[in-house]
Amino acid sequence: MGEDLGPEFDEVIDRLEKGQSPDEIEEALPDLGADDDGLGGMDDF
Repeated sequence: MGEDLGPEFDEVIDRLEKGQSPDEIEEALPDLGADDDGLGGMDDF
């Protein structure tokens, strides 16, 4: 049911459920979300 968002998404969700902050996750996984679509994160706005 729904679209598979990949293992990176699952990793982030697992870390959030364990209580890790988004900033901690970003530091631990710096390449996460660094795809070629140029959209980046919400910090771009």
